[in-house]
Amino acid sequence: MEKQVISATPETPEIILDYENGFMSIKGRSFSEKTVEFYEPIFDWVTAYFKSPQTQTVIELEIEFLNSSSNKLINDLLKKIKASAVSKNNILVRWKYQKDDEDILFYGRDLEEYSGLTFEYVALG
Repeated sequence: MEKQVISATPETPEIILDYENGFMSIKGRSFSEKTVEFYEPIFDWVTAYFKSPQTQTVIELEIEFLNSSSNKLINDLLKKIKASAVSKNNILVRWKYQKDDEDILFYGRDLEEYSGLTFEYVALG
């Protein structure tokens, strides 16, 4: 699997999908009108990745803003990751947020509870 990088736009986040390093990142704003189409390749990558994952998988999420459809898809993506993980795979979700943005921090905590994955919280700024 080749490393994939999708550049951020004003309406979509930057995406990094790196099989070799067991790394996935979603960073920025997500409120595109075509949310399903935007996230579909990420779901496909996760499906392929977890057929033969690295021993450690790091998922970094640094969400600035998202709409309700992006919220649902990120929830679904994390649940898919949890369901796809194999017992020998260690998953770390690193939730990055601006230290003064309590809404995004609480959103991360809700996602952690909903997904069943363990998050590490990193306050920025």
